[in-house]
Amino acid sequence: MSKIHTVPARAPNRFRGDYMPCLPRKSPVHHGRMVLIAAVLALLPLLAQADQLWSVHAFGLRVGELTVDMQESGARYRAKSQFKTTGLAGVVATIRFDIQVSGARSGDVFDPALYRGNIHTGRRQSVTALDFSGAVPRKTEGDDAPAVPIDDAALRGAVDPMTMMWQVLRSRATPCRVDGRQYDGTRLVAIRLLRSRQEGENLVCEGAYHRLGGYTQEELDEITVTPLEVTFVRSGEVWRAEKVWVKTRHGPATLKRRDTQP
Repeated sequence: MSKIHTVPARAPNRFRGDYMPCLPRKSPVHHGRMVLIAAVLALLPLLAQADQLWSVHAFGLRVGELTVDMQESGARYRAKSQFKTTGLAGVVATIRFDIQVSGARSGDVFDPALYRGNIHTGRRQSVTALDFSGAVPRKTEGDDAPAVPIDDAALRGAVDPMTMMWQVLRSRATPCRVDGRQYDGTRLVAIRLLRSRQEGENLVCEGAYHRLGGYTQEELDEITVTPLEVTFVRSGEVWRAEKVWVKTRHGPATLKRRDTQP
């Protein structure tokens, strides 16, 4: 009698979960790859040019690395960010994204014009381009559609993920004043950091990431609000973002600043 060979069932892959709520709906990891990318959706300072380097941690492990570059020239700005999994996470689930934007600025106000995002999940690549030049942002490239249509009125005033990233974590004299909406071509969310508390010499901005549009009712029933905190330390005349903490349904995730820029 011939032997029957069985293949052991695979252990659950804890790195393929709902950690990045802004990934396209049709992706194998469409619920997101890291809720912290919602947190990661907001970055940098008052300098004419700045580079930031962040390590991303979840499950007590370092799972990725995020870089951010912002350049300002007069009334214009250009920004880009890259994320990639590292270490064990990079072996188990290779994920990368590149996002970039250009637009106009006036003081602390940033108005995006053109945005482009390129996301690799390891199984699928998704490219999205958005035009913010009109009253309502429009998708000019990308096949993924919202799970539920988003009303134009809700999209008015929304910015792209890269611009939001800059607004949340940029160094400033007065942090904890963020209340905006972000549209990535598939989903609309709000990021609010309006409360603060003192922890020793540090200032912690308290807020949340809110799912607004493009989500199914099942996704909204699962979670609508994700707690978010950003810790700032004093650096000369400004406060410098040092850490981002997000509470996901799988446990806490953290971004830790690694560079020494102001």
